[in-house]
Amino acid sequence: MADSAGNNPARESRPVRPYKGVDVLQDVLDQAVLRLDGEATAVADGSTVITPGDYLLREVVIDFLGVDEESQDPTRTHEEFMTRLEEALSDSGISPDEYGYLTYTLTVSTPYLKLLEKPWEGDHAALKETGGRVFVTTSGRENRPKPLLAPSGGCSIEFIIHLARNRDGKRADHELEVWKKGTWLARIRFGLETDVSDIGFVPTPLTADIKEKLDLPTDTVRYIIAERPLDPEGSPTDLLVYVDEGVLDAIAANLGGSGTKAFQHQLALDVVAAIINESSRALAGEQETTLTSIHESLCHRLIRQASRTAKGRIDEDREEAMFTRLKDEPLRVLAEFEGNRDIIRKQLVASVREAS
Repeated sequence: MADSAGNNPARESRPVRPYKGVDVLQDVLDQAVLRLDGEATAVADGSTVITPGDYLLREVVIDFLGVDEESQDPTRTHEEFMTRLEEALSDSGISPDEYGYLTYTLTVSTPYLKLLEKPWEGDHAALKETGGRVFVTTSGRENRPKPLLAPSGGCSIEFIIHLARNRDGKRADHELEVWKKGTWLARIRFGLETDVSDIGFVPTPLTADIKEKLDLPTDTVRYIIAERPLDPEGSPTDLLVYVDEGVLDAIAANLGGSGTKAFQHQLALDVVAAIINESSRALAGEQETTLTSIHESLCHRLIRQASRTAKGRIDEDREEAMFTRLKDEPLRVLAEFEGNRDIIRKQLVASVREAS
């Protein structure tokens, strides 16, 4: 599953940094994978999509020992990882007696809700004690970082090697080497998302009063409003997702049930359909609109998420092709979005079988 250090596509988009040896150190980190309940699900600088229930409950670990694509076994021992790491540190000018200058920091953040936490931070000795695996969170909700209690926004998990203080001597004594406090030597990121987390929505309880205000039937289960989907300057209120309050209460009480998961997936598809239909309608009247001109709009974020490869990276050619089809074949775009997520079909089948 994991890319080899030499051909990692993520490296191609990283800026060239004017410090010696940091590229070697980056190679060492690039072998890491993100594991959920022990299963390798994403490579460095990739993303993985899971259900909201799993987002709230599963164990999350950064595994620096890598993974073999076929066997799922580690590709190196902890001793091999630490040896490679320390050799790379030497290449960057950091000697063993300077390991005390280093700090290893794990952060979890969600830009949607502006949350950030540090589940783990330590020095070189502390990293050795991890055995090559750093926990983002254990399973369950107890002591879970706040970003991992907000499935609607998804989160970014980042591991950074940086200097905790200035190195001894003058900057001139460390030509082309990292020297100043706060300077990072290498970093990797993983994205953890729910089905439409790149869009970001939190269901609003659809009460009897709201149904009356919106002139909806009393038994309406969901109602979705998607406005200005092409506007890069849109606001969170452009997407309103109403769900019957009784249904929301039942979901909260049965997060692990197959019926709950099936409904959550279907709701996600309903949101996607609303954005696709409104975007297609708007594009019909704005023929000169380009993908670049709608960057970071609701429509663009949807297309960007649907264009990810199996390893979680964005395929720009697929992204452009989907935008083109959106103008004339919105239902096909919806079918492709659904078809790229085998988990939806599996949960629907499981729900039907459970009910029979």
